[in-house]
Amino acid sequence: MANKELQYQEDEIDLRQLMCILLASKKLIVVTTVIITLLAGIYAFTKTPVYGASALVEIGKYKTHKDTISLDSAPKLANKLNVVFASSTTDNGTNRGTITEISASAVNTHINITAQALSNEAAAQKINELVNFIKTGHQQDLDKIKRQRELEIQNSINNIDRKINKIIDHNLSKVETNIEHFFSIELASIDRKIDFIKKTQLPDLTLKIRLFTQRIEKAEETLKQNYQNLKALESTPVLAFLRLTEIQFLENEIFEHRNRIIDLKTTKSELSITQLKDLEDVKTKLMQIKLPQLESEKTLIENDLQTLVSEIELLLLEEHHYKNSAIVGEVATSDTPIKPKKELIIAVAFIAGLMLSTFLVFLLNAFKRPEDEKAAA
Repeated sequence: MANKELQYQEDEIDLRQLMCILLASKKLIVVTTVIITLLAGIYAFTKTPVYGASALVEIGKYKTHKDTISLDSAPKLANKLNVVFASSTTDNGTNRGTITEISASAVNTHINITAQALSNEAAAQKINELVNFIKTGHQQDLDKIKRQRELEIQNSINNIDRKINKIIDHNLSKVETNIEHFFSIELASIDRKIDFIKKTQLPDLTLKIRLFTQRIEKAEETLKQNYQNLKALESTPVLAFLRLTEIQFLENEIFEHRNRIIDLKTTKSELSITQLKDLEDVKTKLMQIKLPQLESEKTLIENDLQTLVSEIELLLLEEHHYKNSAIVGEVATSDTPIKPKKELIIAVAFIAGLMLSTFLVFLLNAFKRPEDEKAAA
């Protein structure tokens, strides 16, 4: 039992003894820690500072009449650039700058780029070089897409031009011919008939009625005189018979003239009331029904032409909807270098020096000979 207690006491760590060992070697600990900390400080303050820059790049795109299409996806572009610029991530030219990260942003149309160099200008220049590389490749894609799109647009415009020419040569020309025929033939024919009735037939009938009326008046005057002279000729039967014959002729003439006037008035009434009214009605119907139909048909054709012209204008406007990749805003830089981190280096060196010196003290103490310990005691 006593042996076990002795063994247990030997296995226990004597903290007081450890503190004595550390205090006995405090100079070594302080000197070692200070030297390591000073060396770390010298390194931190003499190390050439490295500056960082970052940029958000929007991937190029182009717009069609339906939607907007990106030239590349952000993850795919980031992976490709990481492969192409993998060698630049090794520090083989810090003076010129190195690309440290190329990653896709949360938005699938942007990528993040970070670079390091001995100055902000060099880091920004490195990012600009990468962006120019992206823009060169995407510009080639845009030129190819633009040429293809221009060819498609030109083909579409040619097809629309053919439709326009067909509409103008057939539909529009036909309706314009019909309108011209309406005015020059149909309407003009009715106007000529109306003018002929108003300016020729009706005045002619009026004149004939007046002439026959004058003849009746003249015949009645002659008839009156003959009746007056008939009494004076009663003694002369032959002359009386001749006068009676003349009177009979005049009465027949007056009767015929009156019948003729009735016929002329009937004809005049038919012309002015029936034929003229019918012609006016036909003209009114043509002006109110047929002409609006022709004009409406022409308007529809012109609207179709304007729609086709608008389609051409929209196709031509699409040529401007192309955008190459570019930095959003400006390259972000900071006046504070990212390397070396002086405070961190000195703090880590101090802790490491303290730990190393403590370990060294315990190591030296472990290899001391018993006589040295007695001498020290």
